[in-house]
Amino acid sequence: GIEVDGLTFKDQVRLVRRARVRELKKHVVYKLTALLINRSMRPVDAEIQEVLIGDDSETDAEAYLLYARILEGSLTTKELEYALLGEGVHRKEKGPILDLAARKDKSKVTKIYIHCTTKRNPAGLMTTGPNLVAARDALQIAMDALHEGWLQPEYVRRIARELGTQEVASSFQDLLARELVPDSFV
Repeated sequence: GIEVDGLTFKDQVRLVRRARVRELKKHVVYKLTALLINRSMRPVDAEIQEVLIGDDSETDAEAYLLYARILEGSLTTKELEYALLGEGVHRKEKGPILDLAARKDKSKVTKIYIHCTTKRNPAGLMTTGPNLVAARDALQIAMDALHEGWLQPEYVRRIARELGTQEVASSFQDLLARELVPDSFV
């Protein structure tokens, strides 16, 4: 029942060919711009509940949280400019991003899932936003999505079978330790 709006990939080869190597590392700017452009293509009266899924290998959490704040209207233009400056945005890039961010609609980011693929501790990401879930594995994401009513139990069981008993136990222990297991699961 989850619909994918789309996937956007950075054309890294094109950036290298055009000697724009610096832009290869500007992940927040690229991801934020892609999200804002995607948002601009839907009707203004659309009430989209977005669920963003990423990992911690780059800066997905930072880009997604900034995007969520734009949608909820909790950033002033000056605060957004300051955040963009912190990400190394050039003047020519700033204008289009601010224009895209100025659009008002009824969409919002309901949840952000960040799969911790590096050695980063998921507990460290939890303090960055109330709608952000840092997960060690797909099972933790699936369990939260089940709790939200977005997945059926059979999908969670399928993921658990793929992981194996020991990994499932470890995953669940981690959720318990971080107090992320809803009472209905215990």
